[in-house]
Amino acid sequence: GFLNTLNGWVKKVKPAPANGVGGADHYLDLLVKEPGNAKAHLKLAELHQKKGEKEKAIAEYLLAAEIFMKNNFYARAMAIYKQVPKQDPTLDHVYLKIADIYRKMGFTGDAFAQYRILVQHYDGQGNKDKALEVLSLMADMDPRKTDLKEKIKIAKSQMDGNEMPGAGATV
Repeated sequence: GFLNTLNGWVKKVKPAPANGVGGADHYLDLLVKEPGNAKAHLKLAELHQKKGEKEKAIAEYLLAAEIFMKNNFYARAMAIYKQVPKQDPTLDHVYLKIADIYRKMGFTGDAFAQYRILVQHYDGQGNKDKALEVLSLMADMDPRKTDLKEKIKIAKSQMDGNEMPGAGATV
């Protein structure tokens, strides 16, 4: 009945053996049985982190965050996504995920702030295509932002070689 359903929702990760032997193997085995177990991905990420395997740890953190997000646990996903750039600031797609979560939670201002950071980042790198993609996402969030749509048009025309003086792609 209800308790079985509740137990199904709240699957606990069994702790690894106290002696630490096979800790990663334990979680790998668990993930073979339950690939959608975000908590097991988190534990595996922590184990990789302790071993100094940064890339493996980040991959597991991102998997856990995706699972939490897919299951509408936005706060948990957000907490993970906010930690990842501290380990690898070059993973700019993570900022898009953070903005997406803010948008889904109804925090439009926070989503815009994340998008602005990305636009400035891409603009600073000279990556105008990516900056325009993010500007388009911003414009889609609020179709009344005609000034933003105009900036996008101006930036696109600049990229096509039709330079217009004084126009920039920053928000």
